[in-house]
Parts: sequence; structure tokens; C-alpha cells
Amino acid sequence: MFATGFKNVVAEDLSKRFLMKEEDLDDIPVNVSQMGSLLDPRYKNLNFEPSEQIKIRIRATVRSKISSVLTTADGSNIQIVKPTILDELMGHFFEDDEDEFTRYLSEPQINHNENPSLWWKSRENIYPTVSILAKSILCIPASSASSERVFSTAGNIITPKRNRMTPYHLSALVFLKNAL
Repeated sequence: MFATGFKNVVAEDLSKRFLMKEEDLDDIPVNVSQMGSLLDPRYKNLNFEPSEQIKIRIRATVRSKISSVLTTADGSNIQIVKPTILDELMGHFFEDDEDEFTRYLSEPQINHNENPSLWWKSRENIYPTVSILAKSILCIPASSASSERVFSTAGNIITPKRNRMTPYHLSALVFLKNAL
């Protein structure tokens, strides 16, 4: 009897947490992983997202990020600029960038076994602005395992018998351990 009541409470709590209403979806901000999924040509259809409303919000967020990436006429000097309120009031929108993004979305989704970095490398001339944003978001490591490994190594080097080691020597030993 206790197990049945426990299961009911857990099931109810999980349904509250994970089955959200459409009006509650507006409160959740779009995160970097969602933008990365849209800019990854393998998953740009966002089939894993539960709601069409979320997909629209992700596309709008990426579109606004693309409008903040500007290139010079020769394409050599790239800078990221946030549009000001004056730009919005004057109607200064970056229509070429929006067309570029729309063309990217209209391309077919690639196979999940293909490399998205090579795909973007081969199309950086076709989608110069979108590729800048894609490369900056897709380069973010998906895991913190490498940094955790370094901290673990440092924790193994500093022991109760070696607690007076200088930071310089600790850094050198961590470097040597990880270089091997």
C-alpha cells in the first residue's frame, strides 16, 4: 500500500514537471544547446522538441543572433555587433542575413553520421554569416569531463604528505601528468 501511494505521488510530480502547458513554454528561455541543435545540419529540423511553439522561439532566437553578426565588404574583418534600439526604430534590419538563414533552413537535413564541421567548412562561402554563428556555438564542448580530469589529477598530486607544494610546482606536475 505504501509503495502504491509513493508511485502515485512520484508519477504526479513528474507529470507536473515534464508535461507543461503551452502558456508555460513562454517562460522558458532558449538555451545554447537548442541553438546549437538548430545550427547543426544533422538536427536542424528540431524533431526532438515537443512543441512547434518552442521550435519557432529557437528559430527566432538564432535569427536575432545572426542579425548581430556583421561582416565587412571584403569579408575579412568580422565583428559581432548588437543592434541598438535606434536600429529597430529606423527599421534597419539585416534582410540578407535573414534570407541566408532561410536558405540554410530550406536545405535538406544531412545524415547523422556526417561531420557538421566539414559541412559548415564546405558551405562557409554560401552562408558566411550563419557559418560564423554556427562555428562559435558548435565549438562549445558538450562535456566538462576534461576539466574534471585536470582537477582530479591535481587532487591526486596534493596529498597530506605533499600539502606544502607551491602553486608553480603543482601546475608543473599537473602539466607533466596530462602531457604524457
